[in-house]
This record gives sequence, structure tokens and C-alpha cells, in this order.
Amino acid sequence: MAHDSNMNCDDPLCQLEAIFKAGLARVDPFQMIMDHVQLTGTVLEIDLEDNHRQIDLSGFRQIFVIGAGKATAPMPGPLK
Repeated sequence: MAHDSNMNCDDPLCQLEAIFKAGLARVDPFQMIMDHVQLTGTVLEIDLEDNHRQIDLSGFRQIFVIGAGKATAPMPGPLK
């Protein structure tokens, strides 16, 4: 039985399902890019836990996004 993840429940099955969904959401590749990469004008900002980078892209004609592994397929989506 599916439970609403926003519902506060005392049922152990409901609690396990909420923990499972929270774990999946935490490692969602698409959401990770949305949370940590931002383009403001021509400046690409990458903000990881202890590493913040700003890269001015105005000097580039093309940018290629390259990745390997099954989690990389949805990652370029937010960068389009």
C-alpha cells in the first residue's frame, strides 16, 4: 500500500517507505544537478559541499557534457 510521503505516520511500513523515498530523492542525478549547478548570464556556478567554482563561459563557442555510467544519462537535462 502506497503512503503519502508528506503524511506523518506511526505505521512502521509507512516510516520505512518514507526513509526509502528520501534516500532515492537524495541521490537523484537530475535533482543533484539542479541543486548544485546554476547558469547566471555567462557564468556557470558549481556549488558542492566545500567547493564553489565560477566559470565564465563567454570565451567558449561550444560546451560538451561528457559522462560515463548509468546515472549520467539524466544529468545533462537541467543544463540545456
